[in-house]
Amino acid sequence: MNQLVKKQDMGSVTTPSNLLEMAINKGADIDQLEKLMALQERYEAKQSKTAYLIAVTQFQAEVPRITKTKTGHNFSYAPLADIVGQIKSTLQGCGLSFRFEQDHKEGIEVTCVLSHIDGHSEQTTMKAEADTSGSKNSVQAVGSTVQYLQRYTLVGALGLTTADEDIDGRLPFQWLTDEQVKEIDTLLSDCEGEFNGFKSAFYKHAKVDSLKQIPSINYTSVKRQINTSLETRRKNAGS
Repeated sequence: MNQLVKKQDMGSVTTPSNLLEMAINKGADIDQLEKLMALQERYEAKQSKTAYLIAVTQFQAEVPRITKTKTGHNFSYAPLADIVGQIKSTLQGCGLSFRFEQDHKEGIEVTCVLSHIDGHSEQTTMKAEADTSGSKNSVQAVGSTVQYLQRYTLVGALGLTTADEDIDGRLPFQWLTDEQVKEIDTLLSDCEGEFNGFKSAFYKHAKVDSLKQIPSINYTSVKRQINTSLETRRKNAGS
């Protein structure tokens, strides 16, 4: 990003904004201006997404290992508040923030919206029924599920593979299916063909020895993480 800005300052890069300014100075008609404005919007959206991907990659490289502070039925885990407390400063340093949205029209649906300061956002959504275990009343049952879904969607959005070992049975918990393992392995092999050592670097970052050790909740975020790392490598190789 900084290199791109420097090049633009030196006038060596022609952007849609430059073209739009020249078109205005030359008295271009409305149709031409509208096309250039649409081009500028697409250009800015692409730049924002690139900045987002770089920020997520930076976050995943810098985020500390999540400390599991609670114990349950023969397992340990990190509650939502503890996860947020441990990643907050790293998120802010990378220009990232998150918020949750809820939809209760059909069951309980929670969406984690992860945003970058430059404007690009991506969403991770999960749905479940109210947690009626124990002696919860109807409000508590909904609140319990909302909190769990917030935790899981945040973990999924950020790829926090060591924070989600919460297997107390109140929500389904599964590892990657054979089909998902095959798909991710194929993706990693394709990346390995382009960048030698990509696959081993992924395993080291994910802190796993096998794809079967990755929870299914992280399926989408893992694929996103791989594509993000690939785009970053391509960008660095081309700079």
